[in-house]
Amino acid sequence: MGVQSGAQASAGERRQASRENKVEGKLKSLHQFIDLTDHPYAVRIYGGEFSVEQHLTPIGKKPYWLMNLPYYLGTKLPAYVAFLVDQYR
Repeated sequence: MGVQSGAQASAGERRQASRENKVEGKLKSLHQFIDLTDHPYAVRIYGGEFSVEQHLTPIGKKPYWLMNLPYYLGTKLPAYVAFLVDQYR
């Protein structure tokens, strides 16, 4: 093996960086969609916890609300979208 310069990243740091890269990759098309829409709302259905976050698209710098909806709440999507639009104007 070759000589390594600087500190080596821990396994936890590598996993965190990998998760961040995966999230950014998945949000790239979402950001493009938001830049083209006339509303500030986005929904991501995923395996994590429910949350609502405010973000800016990287290119258009358009502010938007991202609702992260766990898979198990997918059947309640219409109710959660109504909540998002009503509560985050």
